[in-house]
Amino acid sequence: MLSFIYGTDESQRLDEIYRRAKEDAKDGKNVYILVPEQYSMSAEEELISALGFSAQSRIQILTFSRLASLIFSKMGPLRTNYMDKAGKLIMTKRTLSLCEKDLLLFGRNVNQKGFVKLIMTLISEFKRYGVTPADLLSAKEKTTDARLSMKLGDLSLIYKTLDGLILESHSNSEDNLSMIIPKSKMPAFCGVLFT
Repeated sequence: MLSFIYGTDESQRLDEIYRRAKEDAKDGKNVYILVPEQYSMSAEEELISALGFSAQSRIQILTFSRLASLIFSKMGPLRTNYMDKAGKLIMTKRTLSLCEKDLLLFGRNVNQKGFVKLIMTLISEFKRYGVTPADLLSAKEKTTDARLSMKLGDLSLIYKTLDGLILESHSNSEDNLSMIIPKSKMPAFCGVLFT
């Protein structure tokens, strides 16, 4: 069962989360608490502080990347040839060089200091929030602002080209969340994670 616990008082929310987790763990269920990446260490410390070391045998703190790894380990595929940050920078630079002549607005910025990193970060944000190159083109079609239309078109071209280059030889860990969505809906997985 998936439960969302929300409210205004953080300590009351945490107490309720740990109370429910402890109850489910006593019933022999595996419990997963999903937290943002930046809170994983503090959440694990809080779990140990609240329930002791023995709680870790049945209760796990998961980040989204750990959740993706768990799903891949249960349902496949395991994609381990991930590109690191330096590789992404190099591939983004290569993409910009390939697209430079076709870019309507960003063509003159390709060699500007910091532009490669800015584009890499922007595409990472797109992936994190489920924005695809097709979404950018759709937004381009809907806008009446000519400058915004050129930006969206350029970004879509860069994004699509970069994805194609990366997929030739590597995997992008930022794609894991979009890859696990269909797998997480499978009955076999639901029984594993949310019981």
